[in-house]
Amino acid sequence: MKITHSGYKTGVATVLAAMTALALTGCAKNTAPSQTDPVNKEVDDISTNLGGPKTSAPGKEKEHYIAQLQAAIQSHLKDAEAYSGKRCTLSIKLAPDGMLISIRAEQGEPELCQAAIKAITNARLPKPPTAAVYEAVKSSALEFRPQ
Repeated sequence: MKITHSGYKTGVATVLAAMTALALTGCAKNTAPSQTDPVNKEVDDISTNLGGPKTSAPGKEKEHYIAQLQAAIQSHLKDAEAYSGKRCTLSIKLAPDGMLISIRAEQGEPELCQAAIKAITNARLPKPPTAAVYEAVKSSALEFRPQ
C-alpha cells in the first residue's frame, strides 16, 4: 500500500518511521537553560558567588548576598500588598552556614512582623560567600516596607 501526499509517493513504513522520529524529538527535554529565565539567572548568581570566582570588592559581595537574602525572604512573604504602607524591623542572627539562629521583632506593625517572621523561618537562606560577608551580616536588622 502506498500513500500519496503533496505529490510525494511514500511507503507506510517510511511515514511511520518519520512520525515516530518526530514524536520522539517532540518529547525530548531541552536541557539547555534559558538565558532569559530569571530563576536560572538567580541560581547562576548564587553558584557564582558561593563556589566560583570571587568578586574583588567585599562590598559588592555583601550587596549581592543581601539581595539573595531579600529574594529568599520575599518569595515566602505572602500577600505583601496587604501590608502596603506598613513597616516592621526585625533583628536576626545567622550561623556561618546561613541558618537562622534567632529572630525578634523590634518595632512596627504586629501583623507585618508576624508575616515577615514566618517568611524568614520558611525561607532557605543562602550561606554567606565569605567569612568577611558573614561577619558583616551575622547580626542584622531587617526593615520591611512593602509598597
